[in-house]
Amino acid sequence: MIVRYMIILLALIYGSDLVADIDLEDQQSPKNKTDKIVFIQDDIDHDIYLAGSQITVKANVDGDVVAVGRRVTIEEKISEDVIATAKNITIDGDIGDDARLAGGQVIVNGNITEDAIIAGGLIQFSSHSTVGNRAWLVGGSIEFNGRAGDELIIKGREIIIAGEIAGDVTLYAKNIQILPTAKIMGNFTYTSAEEANIHPGSVISGSVRKQPLPDWQSSSLETLKELSITISILFLLSIVISVGILYLLLPDMFMTASDTVSLRFLQCIAVGLMIFLITPPLIILLFITILGAPLALLVLLFYIALLIMGYFIAIFYVGDRLLTYIRRNREKTTLWRLLSIVVALMVLLILSAIPLIGLLTLFFIFLVGLGSTTFYLLSKLGMSKAVNASI
Repeated sequence: MIVRYMIILLALIYGSDLVADIDLEDQQSPKNKTDKIVFIQDDIDHDIYLAGSQITVKANVDGDVVAVGRRVTIEEKISEDVIATAKNITIDGDIGDDARLAGGQVIVNGNITEDAIIAGGLIQFSSHSTVGNRAWLVGGSIEFNGRAGDELIIKGREIIIAGEIAGDVTLYAKNIQILPTAKIMGNFTYTSAEEANIHPGSVISGSVRKQPLPDWQSSSLETLKELSITISILFLLSIVISVGILYLLLPDMFMTASDTVSLRFLQCIAVGLMIFLITPPLIILLFITILGAPLALLVLLFYIALLIMGYFIAIFYVGDRLLTYIRRNREKTTLWRLLSIVVALMVLLILSAIPLIGLLTLFFIFLVGLGSTTFYLLSKLGMSKAVNASI
């Protein structure tokens, strides 16, 4: 839901060509690239952060690769981690450390030196692929034909094992197949409503054990607590990731809005309060009139998106103030700014635990973010001077 509203807001501001390729070394003068296709062909000796509809890394990278797009392809050697989310992800090259991937379809043909943590609708490891340590996979249909140097844990709907695993294998699925080419050197444990289809030609050196399905009635309260904690953690992570990605995509917006707060703190609160209080009655008034209903829906979507962006800007502003205090006159790199976002969110969570005063403080911080975001949008429309004159 958050992503949907952010897309609406960004589309209204920048149009449909919004992608970026932000380099860690170029943070002092960030530049946004509007090409939908990002193609890296020259070797790079540092971390890179990429966003676009189609991303191809056909170069050796001595560092991490962080990529967000519709299609992500890694064809050469990456010395450190690869973190990617996309509709389609293909790993043909070698990864020197961990791979953390999330996508609709994830295909791995290369070698992952350390751990592989992957979530996807369809996950396939080819017979040429290797995972040096652990492989933790979650998805719909999962096929593992490669080699794993340690344990293999998979949760999915359909699982096919045809590769070689040096450690234990733990599977959770409705349909499980162990093909003749499979070699499991450790124990094989699975949880399923049906018996696993283990081919006679497969090799399992350890024990084979089927675990019973959980008793949901007796463990419902514990499961609910675990689910609540998991959802809370995922929600916080989604906020951190959303703010971080939007900052990488729109550094000018975040930096300008943050500077606006420093220059016009009270004005930002006033404008934020006006937007927060006046817009809902306006939307209701438009909905009452038949002709105004379509416009009311558009204003409502924009209002929700603006509230979310204001919240994100507020988090970034708090992090930027903390970073200014910590780093003082030293360089504020992209990595430090991303870390400051995490710290800022933790500070705001602590404030939220303080009765009344903490909540009021959070509300004023939110208004500051909403007001500065509004100032930025109005400046793009050439209307900021008129707002200044009316306050």
